[in-house]
Amino acid sequence: MGVFGVLDPAGQFRTCWDLVAILLLLTDVVLIPLQFLNLTYSAESQLAVGFWILDLVLNFRTAYVGKGVLVRNGWKVAWNYLRTWFLFDFGVVLLDAILEFGEEGRATRFLRCVRLLRAARLGPVSKLYSFLQEKLDSQVAALEFSLCLLLLCLVLLEHVIACGWFGVTALGQDETWIQHFNMGDKSMLRQYTSSMTWSLAQLGVGSTEVEAVSEVESVYTVGAGFVSVLCFAMVVSALTSLVRSLHVSQQEEKTQFRQLRQFLWQNQIPTPLGKRVTRYLRYANQEAAVSRAADRPAILEKLSVPLIGELLFTKHKRSLGKLPFLNRLVLETGEISLQENYVLHHLSVHAISILDLGEGEMVFSAGEAANRSFLPQSGHFQYMRLQRSSSPVDKTFWIAEMCLWTPWSYTGDLVSGDFSRLAVLDAKGFRECVAAVPQMQSQAHFYAQGYVDALNEEQDKSDVWFFGIVGQASLLSRPSASPSFAAAAAGASAVAKAVGDGAQTLKVRCCCRRRSRKRKSKKPKAVVPTP
Repeated sequence: MGVFGVLDPAGQFRTCWDLVAILLLLTDVVLIPLQFLNLTYSAESQLAVGFWILDLVLNFRTAYVGKGVLVRNGWKVAWNYLRTWFLFDFGVVLLDAILEFGEEGRATRFLRCVRLLRAARLGPVSKLYSFLQEKLDSQVAALEFSLCLLLLCLVLLEHVIACGWFGVTALGQDETWIQHFNMGDKSMLRQYTSSMTWSLAQLGVGSTEVEAVSEVESVYTVGAGFVSVLCFAMVVSALTSLVRSLHVSQQEEKTQFRQLRQFLWQNQIPTPLGKRVTRYLRYANQEAAVSRAADRPAILEKLSVPLIGELLFTKHKRSLGKLPFLNRLVLETGEISLQENYVLHHLSVHAISILDLGEGEMVFSAGEAANRSFLPQSGHFQYMRLQRSSSPVDKTFWIAEMCLWTPWSYTGDLVSGDFSRLAVLDAKGFRECVAAVPQMQSQAHFYAQGYVDALNEEQDKSDVWFFGIVGQASLLSRPSASPSFAAAAAGASAVAKAVGDGAQTLKVRCCCRRRSRKRKSKKPKAVVPTP
């Protein structure tokens, strides 16, 4: 954003600005009514007026969302603000300036309460509320936060009503409740607590000896009682709904685990296995509450195909970046062509997924046909091979990456040590996405040649083998690594056939290991033929 650019309403600067605005609103709600108790805060009030004048200017340069699109055109932004909130904001700011820099008096104190109308601008408050809701870990925490916020709003409302009850005594009546109940010589704290007790009594909470004495106080009592009952009914309704939702959420979990215990008991499931199942289900239930469908919420289905591709690519970018082929060709250079961008987005949508595991679960076993590659995201894993000790798994590279480039059978067992999460890349989906773009397919074919050659040179082949960075650099720095797009497009079918032929060659190699022992002949090296 330039110096005079249009601000993003969800940007860092505007978010911090809105946070300061909310703090000033809370300060006004608390301190302005206290002026009826002869409390002033002139310095802070003048700073607040300066802030709101700047806020008025910034609103002309803050983008808005129209029909699902972020509008950044300066003229459209200014016109939208002029026809919506400008007159309201300008009126309140003008009144602020007149009151702050004018003479102080009783009428000024009452007029200053008009500044509380600024709280009607719920835009910053709603944005902060949504932001905090998104940061909460679970639905239960979100409900508890909503309960606390409702209680805070109720307390602030009663605070304003209590200060107003004290303020009506300054309207010049012959007798006031302060004089009638001998409160004039009491401390300010005693006067405030008496007013707050009277305010709460309008809700039916407790009782008070203080009553209206003059006609003005009687009118204020009727108005305060009506507002209090109306707001209290709304708050109670919201509280009841939130508490019910919280109770239903907790009760549903208790019911499910009670049914689980009955199932384990009726089917005579051994205690150790039952405990493992229970621990995993508690973990899965907690993760589901925390993530709130973090894998792919159902509402994402309403997004357009390009937008959901961009969203999921951003989510899986780190994982895909740990795949050497994509890291060296795309992610490290930072120059992503439209074709490479197309492949990456389709990979994120159709080929990669997330897998949650409990403790001691097997991801794959030796001898199983490999059709997926795995990248540990969290937790611990052990990789075990026949007649060898287990070893921990490195989380910085993909396991069984070779199944992306050649037919492969897992050479060992991968077991989760505790509650864990894996990123899973489907080999078939990976090949289909890469083959959709001829230029990318040509690069993948060339990379596969070097990958298989390096793999053939290994004496001890393993699922956790990693194609070394030196080999990648020498492979991808060759001039022939990126043929012209025209040549790649013309020979797309030939390249696809070549990759398929190479796969068959590798498959024959893998299947003929036992036969070669019987014939006592050397095992041929697998080579992906060039087109």
